[in-house]
Amino acid sequence: MLMTQREVEERMYVDGIQRARMSMDQNEEHGEAHRNPYAATVYRDFVLPLAEVIIKDRIPTGPGRYRAHILLLKELDAHTLAYLSVRRVLSKLMERGATMRS
Repeated sequence: MLMTQREVEERMYVDGIQRARMSMDQNEEHGEAHRNPYAATVYRDFVLPLAEVIIKDRIPTGPGRYRAHILLLKELDAHTLAYLSVRRVLSKLMERGATMRS
């Protein structure tokens, strides 16, 4: 029996959602959630603001402001540091969430 156009479109829609969910689940299970589509939002909402904080924190603003951690961070790229920090935190949260669901 032939399917109607509407049935074909509905099937494609459902199959597409299932494939996307499976792909995201696999990425999360393998510690690669950063490859999922929602990663752009995470980058915009967390990585960029954290990088700005790191950059601003490196600028001494008065006596006593130049703290020891600045020496450790001054040679590192702020955006890379922010990205790796957020990625690590999210990966750990995803691991904990998977453990808690089991």
